[in-house]
Amino acid sequence: MAELPDRKQQNQAFLQELERQRLSKTCLRIIDLRGKVAGECQAYEFGGRVHYLDDRAYLLVKQLMSRFDGRYTVGVYETLFKALKQLAPGPDSGSASEALPQTLSLDKSIERAEARIVFSTPVQLRLDDVLYHGHTVDIALNAIRVSLRRSYSLQAQDKVSVAFVDFQQQDGHQLFGEVMYQVIKLEHDVNHTSAVLGRVNNNSDSFTDWLQQWLDKQAGQRQQDVDNEILNLQAGFYQRLWLSQLSTPLLWLGEADSPEPLLAFHLMPTAREQLASWQGLQIDWLEKLPLMALAKGAGTVITAFDQTNSFSAPLVQTAAVSKIINWYLSQTGSRLLLLSARSVTLDKKASQSAAATIAEVDAEQSQRSLYRAGRIQRRVTVTDLGPAMQQVIPTASVSALQLKNLQTLKLFIDAGLTPETLEAYIQRDKARYYIRTPVSVSLGDQQWSVTTLDASADGLAISLPADSGIKLNQRLLIDFERWQTLTDKVKLTAIPYQVKNTLYWQGSLRLGLQRIKSNCPESLNQFFDWVIRKNQEKLNANQDDKIKTAESQLFSQALLPTLESVPLFLGFDSEGQRHIQLVGETEHNQAGAEPGLWQALNAEQLRLAEQLKQLGGSQPGSVRTSLYAYADHSDNWTLAFEEDFLNSRDKALFIQRGLAAAKFRVFIAQLSQLRNQDSEQQADLMTQLMQWRPQRAHKVASIRQQLSHLLGLLELTDISAVIKAFYQA
Repeated sequence: MAELPDRKQQNQAFLQELERQRLSKTCLRIIDLRGKVAGECQAYEFGGRVHYLDDRAYLLVKQLMSRFDGRYTVGVYETLFKALKQLAPGPDSGSASEALPQTLSLDKSIERAEARIVFSTPVQLRLDDVLYHGHTVDIALNAIRVSLRRSYSLQAQDKVSVAFVDFQQQDGHQLFGEVMYQVIKLEHDVNHTSAVLGRVNNNSDSFTDWLQQWLDKQAGQRQQDVDNEILNLQAGFYQRLWLSQLSTPLLWLGEADSPEPLLAFHLMPTAREQLASWQGLQIDWLEKLPLMALAKGAGTVITAFDQTNSFSAPLVQTAAVSKIINWYLSQTGSRLLLLSARSVTLDKKASQSAAATIAEVDAEQSQRSLYRAGRIQRRVTVTDLGPAMQQVIPTASVSALQLKNLQTLKLFIDAGLTPETLEAYIQRDKARYYIRTPVSVSLGDQQWSVTTLDASADGLAISLPADSGIKLNQRLLIDFERWQTLTDKVKLTAIPYQVKNTLYWQGSLRLGLQRIKSNCPESLNQFFDWVIRKNQEKLNANQDDKIKTAESQLFSQALLPTLESVPLFLGFDSEGQRHIQLVGETEHNQAGAEPGLWQALNAEQLRLAEQLKQLGGSQPGSVRTSLYAYADHSDNWTLAFEEDFLNSRDKALFIQRGLAAAKFRVFIAQLSQLRNQDSEQQADLMTQLMQWRPQRAHKVASIRQQLSHLLGLLELTDISAVIKAFYQA
């Protein structure tokens, strides 16, 4: 019986030897991939025969032949086709590629050192012994963009020799030979490769001199490539949409030794919502933050407070962070915030330009603005961690006495400090004036007698008590008591106005109102035009729109590169399918490093659509939740929103799996609605975009269609470090 295993081994060895001999035999078959692969097939001779392979197949053959001592064998032939079959795109690979959201840099503009001429001419690229045929898309003195059939072997930083086929011969004489370029950028689709190539040696030579003369001659005859200008405008639209929906309050700090480090405060409408339930004492809220520590260089700090106490600790001190979170979880009505600070410098030239614009309407404000811009050194974002603390059970009992050494020092806050919004473009249909006139405001059974702050022919601004409960787009009735004495032809009572803007601050609610002209008789509308026109010379114009836009552009320019949150713009494509239209990237959010995560989120369109439906009414708002995600080593992501957890055990189990995974991310997620008019209101950018329509009609139309198809903005703020600190403590 012992002989049976030996006989099996002998038979197996015999068969393996036969297979080895078969694979080592010289192959007589020709490899012809023409029409079977996306890449360009060139003729190569080996094994005494001419074969047609693309660059990938040729490199595979070279590697395989080296295993068979440089011989073309049956093993080379069979292994090649097995490899090509494995590398061939599957039936779903095209749709998967299409589902990958576009990433666009939102913190920097594309600048070109030289003009590019749109010109197509055949070129030959040679990389070692592989030859590619293609054509130029545009040409500059030191760079070209070429298009060729799908390439698999070209890599960034590769050096290739380029032959300009039609340029090399002129009047029967050779002008120049092959020119060395380096691959700067590569983009691939299923069938083609686009490559940007830069000159390796751009010193003066016959080619450089000839090309410069040729470009000068073509400049007046050919179109210049303006894709960089159009991309910058596209980024400008998305920048403004993102900043208008920014979910975190922004604090701007000055010198570390200043007793009042807070110099400026920006609060967008969506950020106001997260403060709505606890902003009864906003100044007190600001005084409870560790702004002094942040001004002195602290990076990321966690802070918790209630009406009596305030505690804070740097995020790197995980034991202290865990204690603060445990204290917060046991205190009803307390708040838990994450403060992230980064160094920032407002550009001096931009500050001077903004000051010059402001000086046209207010010289004193111009000087104050310039002085403040020079003092700002730190930018702080404030993230409410409440959504991520649901269904979290304290791991220890922590009292305020135990956190005594983490007590936050109370600061002095300038009582005159008022939060502003970031609005890079404000268009007013009618001029505003500082008009103080008594009016009566009615909402149902409620009535208030106030004095207007400013007014125009179509609207006015007033301030009401904070507990009035008035919201955006509500309809108010206004009586103009004093102005009624100016006329007996129209009644100035119960005039309908709509709330267009709200700002809660220091116990009062400032409202911007617009008269509903369609509900008023024409004689009434004409009266307001008349009364403003009659007193125009006596009135002091309110031109704070120019001040706001100048300062907003200045702060936005400094803010964008420092932002760490990731904006995901949701929309639908030309076929009506919902998708993540675009992912905004900045230097610090590194959104381009996680394409697998965005692709996984792209598959959650039904969930996101249901949440957007909650915001479908006339009352704007946002949905705040938390998102948990982990990935394996193959970058396959598993996602869960806060609402997916049935209980605290469910949530803790998911987090423990995430902590053990290759990647684990936790975000505070805010979903807000975008409307078509949000981009159309950026009239200055739209005008600039339409100027490029004669040259790039298709590109302009594509961008306008994208903007019109936007549905919402999902902003993700990474809080992974907080969750890890608590669950790993």
